[in-house]
Amino acid sequence: MMDTGIDAPMVENIIMVRPTRSPILYQQMRGRGSRLDSRINKKSFRIYDFAGVTKYFNDESYNPYSEIAKAKAGIPWGTEAKDFVEEDIEVPAGFIQVAETAQENIDVVIKRAYVEIGAEGEKIDSDDYQTAWERQVQELAQAEPLVKKVKDGQELSNDESQILADRLNSPKFYFNEVNLREAYRYPIGTLNDFIKTALGIQNLPTEEQLYEDRIGELFEAWMIDKQFKPEQAKILRLVKNQYIARRSPIEVSIFNEPIFQQQGGLNQILRIFGEDALQSTLKELNQTVFIRR
Repeated sequence: MMDTGIDAPMVENIIMVRPTRSPILYQQMRGRGSRLDSRINKKSFRIYDFAGVTKYFNDESYNPYSEIAKAKAGIPWGTEAKDFVEEDIEVPAGFIQVAETAQENIDVVIKRAYVEIGAEGEKIDSDDYQTAWERQVQELAQAEPLVKKVKDGQELSNDESQILADRLNSPKFYFNEVNLREAYRYPIGTLNDFIKTALGIQNLPTEEQLYEDRIGELFEAWMIDKQFKPEQAKILRLVKNQYIARRSPIEVSIFNEPIFQQQGGLNQILRIFGEDALQSTLKELNQTVFIRR
């Protein structure tokens, strides 16, 4: 579906197959059919919605199947009345992306995330929000002194950060740390971090890196609390590294792996810890440190 300028007033039917939570994009797509055309005596147009966007934006335009649709919410417009049967149920729209490099074009399901903005809690696709943010920051970098200061490698003071935050967190944009942390899935990010990212002078850590950092923090706190002997601590740090690489609970059998054979193998590790202590240590690690995301 075209969502940018196109001069085609004769369009009478629009098929919505693109999922979007951007009100701007929705109005652009819908607007492709809203123009009158006297040449064909066009006075209305029809939307066939297969992505649930009209329902999401509560579009109250005339629906020729409104009475049936009330009972069968979520079924696309354009479906004939005879096609509605008792067994029909609403199936949430799934978003499928075919990976170009996937073997035999295996479909990959893409999970969409949204950011709620404004007093009404309007939802915007996280990717759309990121794109709008980066475009806005790049534009501001030409004229806004505080953004230019960040671009030049200088840190903003607390007062300057607050001034800039107030300017950005307007009803037009609602750009703020809370929304940006949600959009970028970076819960500890600051406004400076997100400005640098938008300007291309800093990369935010990936979710994988954040998860590894979290496991590392939990592990170090746990180690301090337990006060293991140096030879025990050395083994346990190897165990932590193996968990990060494997992402599965650690069992005693792991000590037969080559990396632990270099430390004397299972028998040596049993002598260092004791059998019961080793079992209980691994159990505690799996339950309190090696948490699932």
